[in-house]
Amino acid sequence: MSTNNPSRKPDGRLLVRVLVLAPYPLDRAPSQRFRWEQYVDPLAHRGIYLEPSPFLDSQGMDVVHLPRAWRAKLFATLRGTQRRLSDAIRARSYDLVLVHRESFPVGPAWFERVLGWLGVPYAFDFDDAIYLPVASDANRRLAWLKSAGKAKRVAAGASLVVAGNEHLSGWAGTYASRVTVIPTTVDTERYHVCERPPSEPLCVGWSGSPTTIVHLRLLESVLRTLQRDRGIRIRVIGDASYDMDGAVVTSTEWRAATEVKDLSTIDIGVMPMPDDEWSRGKCGLKALQYMALGIPAVLSPVGVNREIAEGGAAMLASTEDEWLAALRALIDDEVLRVRMGEAGRARVEERYSVAVVTPVWERALREAASVGNSDATQVHRKVNQEVKG
Repeated sequence: MSTNNPSRKPDGRLLVRVLVLAPYPLDRAPSQRFRWEQYVDPLAHRGIYLEPSPFLDSQGMDVVHLPRAWRAKLFATLRGTQRRLSDAIRARSYDLVLVHRESFPVGPAWFERVLGWLGVPYAFDFDDAIYLPVASDANRRLAWLKSAGKAKRVAAGASLVVAGNEHLSGWAGTYASRVTVIPTTVDTERYHVCERPPSEPLCVGWSGSPTTIVHLRLLESVLRTLQRDRGIRIRVIGDASYDMDGAVVTSTEWRAATEVKDLSTIDIGVMPMPDDEWSRGKCGLKALQYMALGIPAVLSPVGVNREIAEGGAAMLASTEDEWLAALRALIDDEVLRVRMGEAGRARVEERYSVAVVTPVWERALREAASVGNSDATQVHRKVNQEVKG
């Protein structure tokens, strides 16, 4: 560990200062909020101080997913570039740099190379299959600016890679010598079970974003059938423009201030997903949010969802018949809904809560920082020689 911050807590633990490089401003992206933002205060109590440095500011975040707005996107990128240059200048004053997903949205891993030249160790945290060549619809014309092989170079140069699940860990292990799995978690102090008055008719709900709404469309036939046969209400949180032919749907945008309240209006949560490489890299956030609130959930058995649902914490369904059977069982049986809601909450508390995982993050960051400047330089030199693409 560097000697930039030699002070210690009263219990003798060395204080560690971490510069966090993130794509988005605070409280604007679920990946950041549930991966590391909610750990800022708990880790500070343990002597790990996270200082965020988002690439995009709030103004840039407002335009990044618009279909055009090229001029505004250009200026947002220039402002972010200026921030990263400033980060490079001050990086040596930190014990560790934590790169969440990527430090720079386009081009090669130049910032990570700069860290290597400076001898600054960094950890790499990711919770999606970002090594795949994907781009949002709004920015598809800019996909050529992405650098093929960037993610594997970032992983290979890291003193520690933190993957959100075992599937991602398997990919990272091909390039990185030190990989650990830390699941995405929920703050069970904020997400607590609220007593909900009986809902008539019952509400089947989905939470996500405009980019993942395509997954819900896999379930439209099932939901139409259930609304016709069981009279359910259908609620969508995260895409206010969503509509479903042949069914009545209440659709609202996602709002940070009312997130828990909005989710708490759902009686049964659903998480349909295709079984592909991108989905296998997902970390089950929707399911964990439902379960933390005591909401029974039905999930596609893809990737980490199988692990999340262990012990009867959630139901799994693949085919249309399985989805219909699972949802009908929950709709028709209040006792089953209560029992599964309790099991889901218990599963989150024991495996996927901030309280349980905070010491895991502390150990991981202390381990990554302990690599030291000279070792970090040697790692980067080796990466530049061996990693191709």
